[in-house]
Amino acid sequence: MFKPYASAIVKLLQSRAVYDNDRHWQAIAQYEIPIRAYFEEIGVSLDFNRSEGYARITQQEFTDDEPNQPIKLIRKNTLNYEQSLTATILREWLDEHEFGNF
Repeated sequence: MFKPYASAIVKLLQSRAVYDNDRHWQAIAQYEIPIRAYFEEIGVSLDFNRSEGYARITQQEFTDDEPNQPIKLIRKNTLNYEQSLTATILREWLDEHEFGNF
């Protein structure tokens, strides 16, 4: 028998974030404690931000010489110059429009 929040856990493992308009959001909100406990067992943390409207998983950074470190679930990708510039401009644009300074 599956846990009622199993699909929410799978969704968090598959995607970068679950947003408040997603059907899994309600399951995460309702079963936050057992979902956190599940992820802690495998070395991952649940970042559940109700005010911003998203949930995602994060993994602790380990040094290369630390014994028994888990396999990295979340891969970091470096951005090239164009991607970094686009992200910076979009962030500035969002801040301007969010605070009404446009």
